[in-house]
Amino acid sequence: MKHNIFAEIVKRYFHYLITDYGFRIVEERYDPESFGNSLVVFQLNLTFISLSLDKGDVYLDIGSVSNPKNTYNLGTVIEFLRPQEHQRIKVFGFSKLPDDPYERMEIPIRYWAELLHQYCQPILRGDFAQWKELEVHQKRSVEEFTKNELPKVLARMKQQEQNERLNGT
Repeated sequence: MKHNIFAEIVKRYFHYLITDYGFRIVEERYDPESFGNSLVVFQLNLTFISLSLDKGDVYLDIGSVSNPKNTYNLGTVIEFLRPQEHQRIKVFGFSKLPDDPYERMEIPIRYWAELLHQYCQPILRGDFAQWKELEVHQKRSVEEFTKNELPKVLARMKQQEQNERLNGT
C-alpha cells in the first residue's frame, strides 16, 4: 500500500476534532489505483464529518449517522448556522490553486478546518439537534438556485456554445 498523503494532511488540520471535541476516526480508505482517491471520516455521537479526495478534488461533507445519505457541504451548514455572516465567507471557489498536488489538497483542507472550527460549534459539540431544520433549509436553497440561478447558468453555457460554433473552436 502506498503512502496516503491526503489522510496525513486531513489528520494534521482536523486533529482538533479528536483532541478538543472527542471525535474519532471511524473510516479511512485509500485507493492508489483509482486516482489516489481517499476518504477520512470523523464521528462523534450521531454526527460525522467526511473528507474525501476524488480525482484530485477535495470534498467535505457533514451528516447524521441516522441518515448518512443526506449530507451537507460546509457552505450550507455555515449559511444555516450563521445566516448573518455566510455572505462574507468564501467556502468554495479555489480558482487559483497551485499545480502541485500536495498544495492542491492542503489549501482547501486547511481553510475548511479553520471555518469548521470557527463557525460550526454545535456540530463539533456533537449536539446538533437541528438536522431536520437544516434539511428544510437545504431543500429551500436548492429550489431557489433551480428557480433563480440555474436558468442564468444554462443561458451562459448556451451562449458560450454558440460563440464557440461561430468562432469554429
